[in-house]
Amino acid sequence: MLAILEKTGGGLPLFKSVGDFSPFKYAKIFTTYTVSIVTVTLALKRVIIKNSIENGGCMKKGFTLAEVLITLGIIGIVAAMTLPALIQKQHEREFISKWKKFYSDVSNAALLMSQNSEDLSTERKVLEAFSKYIKHIKRCEKKKDVEQGCWTANTPIYLYNGNSVHSISIGHVGGGSECMTLVNGGTFCIDSGGVNSIVLVDVNGPKKPNKIGHDIFFAIFNSDTYHIKPARGYRTGWGAADGYFVEMTSGDGTCNGDTYWYGFGCSAEKLLK
Repeated sequence: MLAILEKTGGGLPLFKSVGDFSPFKYAKIFTTYTVSIVTVTLALKRVIIKNSIENGGCMKKGFTLAEVLITLGIIGIVAAMTLPALIQKQHEREFISKWKKFYSDVSNAALLMSQNSEDLSTERKVLEAFSKYIKHIKRCEKKKDVEQGCWTANTPIYLYNGNSVHSISIGHVGGGSECMTLVNGGTFCIDSGGVNSIVLVDVNGPKKPNKIGHDIFFAIFNSDTYHIKPARGYRTGWGAADGYFVEMTSGDGTCNGDTYWYGFGCSAEKLLK
């Protein structure tokens, strides 16, 4: 707990407050950075007793300006500590919701593709096939995502922990990806063609955080069955793997399950949330 009530050299509290209640008694605790309810309540009771003694045993009916300002200050401190965590949680929910929507859309597109004869021999051919069924703005060639307007310059892709760069841009993931910008603001790419292709999407495009497992997710598309399965880990020398179409070297379908903190397993984990 973060102690807000510190003591001065004279042993007196730094501020006063009144009211026989704790302003945080009914507040939900969202993070570990919270104010101790017991500490605040005891401090308020001490002030009440002190005020009663100073006024001959009678309680004051109003609040002083200092007391009001101090109470507002406490509320402001608590808000400053809890709001960032609440905003982060809200963003996480939005990213998961968008990932689920994209996964549904790309799965439906694959089903429609299965009803037609499509050339899926290369990344470009696979992306062209998907572009017929997914609303998009433009397509960009492999490793030309920045040059052709599908990505923003100086916007690298980070691993799950956010400390290591996975690639300099989304079009450079793996051996290079064919990408297209979506009408909903996301960026959808295909890495590798042939029987198995890696599907990756940044659900909010070049906007931050650009981290695998946060706003970037992966799946495997199998052109023989036209099925798509979310990544559950990775395969050395390949990249994101699902353990079904592409065998995994490491991973267990969770964000923290792989050896190098790639975060590919988040794609499967967050679909279940």
